[in-house]
Amino acid sequence: MNGRSLLGRSGLSGVGFSMTEMIVSASDDQSVTKPAARSVRGKSKQPNWRRSAEEPVSVIKLELDLGDDRTRSRLADQWEAAYRLRGALQRQARSHVNAYWAATHEQAENPKAARERLGLSRKGMEVAAREHVDASKWMRHHLTRAMA
Repeated sequence: MNGRSLLGRSGLSGVGFSMTEMIVSASDDQSVTKPAARSVRGKSKQPNWRRSAEEPVSVIKLELDLGDDRTRSRLADQWEAAYRLRGALQRQARSHVNAYWAATHEQAENPKAARERLGLSRKGMEVAAREHVDASKWMRHHLTRAMA
């Protein structure tokens, strides 16, 4: 079955080309070899949806079974490890901020590079948290790197 008979059955019999011509012309086109551009739909015409303060919120309350002493102890250790990690990160950030303000010459040249060197960014803090967890065997037993 050729392209014309397919087009004729679909109601496009007045179109003057065949399927093979479409394939050849598509392969000859230079835009086929170019990488596809990222498709962006454009700016939204409506404001983003936000829940109003008057609307109710759905909450699913799940019970945490702490009847077992071992489970209760493990959960307490996990929270203790999380708070110790938080304190260690705050102490480290405080010392790094003090070092940043003390390095006035480096700050004047390139402040962003100085902050990156000291780890004063979100990524730097995440790396520091993972290093704290890996360095402490006790903390590694209770926290995962994903939680850090």
